Amino acid sequence: LEHLLDLYEDENASIQLFGIGSSDKVVHALSQGTIDGIVFENEFAAGYIATMQLAAKMSLAKETAHSDIQYLYVNRQSMFQPEIERLLFPIAQ
Repeated sequence: LEHLLDLYEDENASIQLFGIGSSDKVVHALSQGTIDGIVFENEFAAGYIATMQLAAKMSLAKETAHSDIQYLYVNRQSMFQPEIERLLFPIAQ
């Protein structure tokens, strides 16, 4: 998606891009209106599940964590809602 953003900046055409992710560059493009919306995963939940799985493999936990990773669709209007903002901008919190 980032590479496509670079190509898009060089063109004067209206195109629709579809992708997934929440890198700094993608979030910036969303805030500038270059991208209408993004889908991204809850990386905190993914990290928790990975940590619990590792702990179970190392016999430090009795149960393994099983959960679906939550994906969110965010547009320019919703990106600054507190629950979404903390996922898109974790360093600023």
